[in-house]
Amino acid sequence: MRGLSSCLHKRWRPLLGMLIAAGVLVGWQLLPEGPAGTLFWPLWAATAQVMFIGALESTRLRRHAWLGQYIKRESPWHRRLGGGVFMAVRAQLASILLALILLVGLRRLDEVDMALLVLVTGLFGVCQRRLNVRFWPHIIETYRPALVRRFSVLCIAAFLSLGFMLSRLWQPQPYLVDIAWQSAVQMHIPAGAGHTLLGSLERLASAFELTGFWLMQNALARLELDHGVAVLAWAILLLMQATLAWSYARLLAGIAALRHHFSGRGKHDISR
Repeated sequence: MRGLSSCLHKRWRPLLGMLIAAGVLVGWQLLPEGPAGTLFWPLWAATAQVMFIGALESTRLRRHAWLGQYIKRESPWHRRLGGGVFMAVRAQLASILLALILLVGLRRLDEVDMALLVLVTGLFGVCQRRLNVRFWPHIIETYRPALVRRFSVLCIAAFLSLGFMLSRLWQPQPYLVDIAWQSAVQMHIPAGAGHTLLGSLERLASAFELTGFWLMQNALARLELDHGVAVLAWAILLLMQATLAWSYARLLAGIAALRHHFSGRGKHDISR
């Protein structure tokens, strides 16, 4: 019994941080605009920093692979091109933007989409374990953890993007053909929203998505394309959900990288 408990603890322990983060995001997403807007700034900062850890690790992985392929280790350029302030600043800016996209996007998801987020949180851990076993005989130990996380991000982001796209296709969309854009915005976006920065960003994101639907519906109505081309056009439009999926996958990768380094196993990894 003790062995079974230890096995389950070891299996779930890597997922604990991700599940806690998912719970925090779900709880924040359910808050009204006022409390959610108050917590938005610290949550944005924390989310961006966690993403930054994973983003910097991924960037250094690509840089080390490039250096190992082209630059001799004894060359001074190997150290100079190994990464520095510019690489860190670029990863930080990208993380700040992705964290913003994630938090604003979360506020506009429904219960089915949030349940999908929780599901892929568990799948991320499963994906890491499976890839780690697959990569063990082939990948150098120093690079394997970062490479496992990078491929896990790709798998989870693709799965989540497909899930979001199918969810949007299933949901009814507003009919906007032959309606002026200004009228469409006034009809479908509440005028009272936007008293806080978070509310303004939500309204902006809603207007951006509504504009995409408005353009697509009116273009298809005027061009009179067949059903196959119309479905393809809608699929391309809805793939914009991939940005939100990628942001969440990057957050999970950052949590996994943070846990790996604090556990002491990342002492000799490339991200150090």
